[in-house]
Amino acid sequence: MALAAFCIQLSATSNWGSGAAADGSRYKVSPVGLRRALVASDGSAGEACRWWPAGAGNMQLCVVTPGGRAAFARLRAAYPLLSVALWTAVVSLFLQVLRLPRQIAVRAALAWFVTLLVATATICVTYNAPRALVVLTGRPVTYGALGLWMAIAAMVSSGASGALVVKVKDEERPGA
Repeated sequence: MALAAFCIQLSATSNWGSGAAADGSRYKVSPVGLRRALVASDGSAGEACRWWPAGAGNMQLCVVTPGGRAAFARLRAAYPLLSVALWTAVVSLFLQVLRLPRQIAVRAALAWFVTLLVATATICVTYNAPRALVVLTGRPVTYGALGLWMAIAAMVSSGASGALVVKVKDEERPGA
């Protein structure tokens, strides 16, 4: 679970995917916002908009597509889902180390809940970003950057942690 927590923390603000514009600009999508790296020849560093915290940066990049409010709401849900997953992973780690509660199913379910939260956040970003934002509409967005790989690693490690809790026989605690 420690690995899952570490991976979730990295994925929460890292780039998950990117797409190119006709002018050569690159758009980078993350659970907290969108960054536009401008063409290198114009000498500017780029610009960003963030939906976490709301309204930070150039909000022209974050214009929602007509009829895309629901997709944008789901896109914004990714970061809170990852935050809940991070703290659930930390709680799950402590409960697994302390072997509390005694019921194995509870500890395994908590680990698998982390997997579910991260999977939901992954769907929120990868499925909804192109449907929610005008700048990404009609542009191919390629997912596979560090943030997405860290989310996948978190899903695998938390799922495996839950499976290991079930597989390994719970030993008697001293004094019980």
